[in-house]
Amino acid sequence: MKRNSIAVAVFTVVSWIYCINVFAADLEITAPAAQAEQDIIITCSVNNAPNAVYSFGFDVSYDAAMLQYKSHSFTGSLAENFEYSEVNPYSTGNIRVGGMDTGSNIIAQNASGTIVNITFRVLNAGNTQVSIRNRMDDMETWTIADAQIFSKDAYEPDNFYPQSGVIDKVQRHNFHEAGDADWGMIYGTAGKSYTLRTGNPEANCDTVIELYAIDGQTLILSENSKGAGVGESVTWNCTQDTIYFVKIRNSNPNVFGEGTGYDLSVEYPAEFDAYEYDNASDNARKIIVDFRPQRHSFLTQGDQDWVKFQAVAGQSYAVEVKNTGINNDIIIELYSGGNNLRRKGERSDVTVSLLKTENSNGIGEDETLVWEAVQNDILYVKVADINDNYGIDTDYDLGVAKSGVKIQGTVSGVVRSAISNAPLEGVTVKIRCLEQGQCDFNNPDDLPTESSGIYNLTISGNSVLTASKSGYLVSAYIIKTEKIIASEYQITITENNQSFPVDIEMKQCLSAGDINCDQDITPADALITFDTYFEKRPTTYGFNPDSICCDVNKDGHCTPADALCIFKKYLESPGCLD
Repeated sequence: MKRNSIAVAVFTVVSWIYCINVFAADLEITAPAAQAEQDIIITCSVNNAPNAVYSFGFDVSYDAAMLQYKSHSFTGSLAENFEYSEVNPYSTGNIRVGGMDTGSNIIAQNASGTIVNITFRVLNAGNTQVSIRNRMDDMETWTIADAQIFSKDAYEPDNFYPQSGVIDKVQRHNFHEAGDADWGMIYGTAGKSYTLRTGNPEANCDTVIELYAIDGQTLILSENSKGAGVGESVTWNCTQDTIYFVKIRNSNPNVFGEGTGYDLSVEYPAEFDAYEYDNASDNARKIIVDFRPQRHSFLTQGDQDWVKFQAVAGQSYAVEVKNTGINNDIIIELYSGGNNLRRKGERSDVTVSLLKTENSNGIGEDETLVWEAVQNDILYVKVADINDNYGIDTDYDLGVAKSGVKIQGTVSGVVRSAISNAPLEGVTVKIRCLEQGQCDFNNPDDLPTESSGIYNLTISGNSVLTASKSGYLVSAYIIKTEKIIASEYQITITENNQSFPVDIEMKQCLSAGDINCDQDITPADALITFDTYFEKRPTTYGFNPDSICCDVNKDGHCTPADALCIFKKYLESPGCLD
């Protein structure tokens, strides 16, 4: 829980973004230019507030296929000094924002400024909308303006040669701003021919192909013989084993935006892929963790592909081979570089030691190797075909991603009344993911407990166990990959496929405002109510009240206004509980 003002929501997309305000509004979202596979910030702000704001709440909705919530900030916002202010991604594609204050830190009438900044990870390029919904309390009647997002291409930023990535497949680009240029890289081999192409151009796209030496300054060739809407191609004979850079620009630098898309590709020699030579640890190409995969293939007998990446102690990594050719039987080997180099002649050879091998699947099937780094280290990955197949249909995608372990098992126990200790009938016990993608469940439909109060559920990875019954506070337990955390105890998990007993106690809701049933109204009750509005399970103090408990102003919703009312009762200030 942060004591901050509500700032502008922030988000990142791998593409060109403009934010269009549909109409003049009190509450609006603005967004900067952004790009796929990167972070952006979306800003939610208020323009000339029509009334003072003591408590507020609203949802920010977005396309979860394009964006992934990462973090938020109230720093520098109008709500920075609120007693309570929070942001919670309570469901896929929805983020809840809210706050309350009992004193002088409110948002004043006629105030303008930022409410909250929200940072997103852009998953895919494309056009989308970010919207404000479900306004509550002192913002309930405010007008809104949503943000329309337009994307850049997925390879931005690539406006300068140091930002170049290897052109290992057909890449779809566009010119998203005036003077935009797209750069790519080639590992050149002396004596080989390469054809550079721009294909499928849109009507406003007149591409110029330029090839530069390793310094990114020395121009080797340029091609622009066709007009707008027609692709270009040029064949070049490489004279030296080194890196070369390709620059694509629009012939008119002031033409950009809609209608400027095109395909960029390199036709490599038949016996090479885009990352050759990479047949030994010395020649391992760098691969970026949690970035787009590299496209490789086995082109000659004995071919193998090496990459390397920096690993952090305690972090698990998944080396993934996907979209593999039908003639591949992939074997992945992981090596430690130990950050040590030894001299051999006039070069440095990497001393590597084998850590793990993976070849669980058969021909034409993908493979994944998972490893937890025990120290900060440079890790080397070798990918080969176990049968030394090569040639046609031996291509594949290689990527490295941070990974979380999904521990399998069951959790069971008895649900009892915290007052009588008797088993409770009709309690619904559920299991859900703590975070998206962290667990897999195969449970039948949730069934209420019978007279015995017994439940039994399957767990897989980080998850939350909840028990709910009308008239009772919801009980919740966090199950993580290493331990189960409950209100007063924790159980260590050491192996997969274990069974864990968790007996659940449930408390009845006794009086309005006493949310945690401790026979007193305190700031804890206000905080639990505030957390409940944000769909936090469990709340800060572990209690999850039904609306019958926290809807103290009887408006049919549990909102920051109810939390403010409870807090005022604790302060003995006038409020809805008097």
